[in-house]
Amino acid sequence: MPPGLTVTAGWFHGNRPFAHADLTGANLRGARLIGADLRRASFGLADLTGADLRTASLHGADLARSLFLSQSQLDAADGDTSTKLPPSLTRPAQWSPPAKSSTPTS
Repeated sequence: MPPGLTVTAGWFHGNRPFAHADLTGANLRGARLIGADLRRASFGLADLTGADLRTASLHGADLARSLFLSQSQLDAADGDTSTKLPPSLTRPAQWSPPAKSSTPTS
């Protein structure tokens, strides 16, 4: 995704896969990201003001440098211990640990 991308409301709605998306610098103000697959997406300097993250999958996503992300947005989303958060926010207790690989290590 190019820097400066503006997402219109509903663009991510409906569980569309955006796993591994580079959302650096994106304007996600007010975007409905309900149920979106945002696993391992990068949100560097992305504006998340008012974005609806209910049940969005943020497993392994990098939100550390996102802008205007709130605790209530995180609490409504799904993530795990591999999700990178801004230092001012707390990982929700209901988030799961990262999925274990089913590949045996010998």
